[in-house]
Amino acid sequence: EAPGKADRGDFILTLEARITYPFDSGIFLRMLPRASRLKGNQVTLDYRPGGEVGGLYADGFLFHNPGGSAKFRRDAWNHIKVRCCGEDFR
Repeated sequence: EAPGKADRGDFILTLEARITYPFDSGIFLRMLPRASRLKGNQVTLDYRPGGEVGGLYADGFLFHNPGGSAKFRRDAWNHIKVRCCGEDFR
């Protein structure tokens, strides 16, 4: 049985991130067990040449954030805020 709406509640996540350059990872959101066959999403922290910071990705981009990398401070702490509302990402 697929998870219900209660498993995808609204939330705000705030954090401070300091990552080494170059770095490619993300903040993984609403991840579900493999057996559900549903995918989670990630906010990209791809801080490399040609990478993207702050995009939404799930086996392909849902949203591009072309200005995110320019705002990310190299070798410093960065404040990140993620807001998830509703069943679909907006």
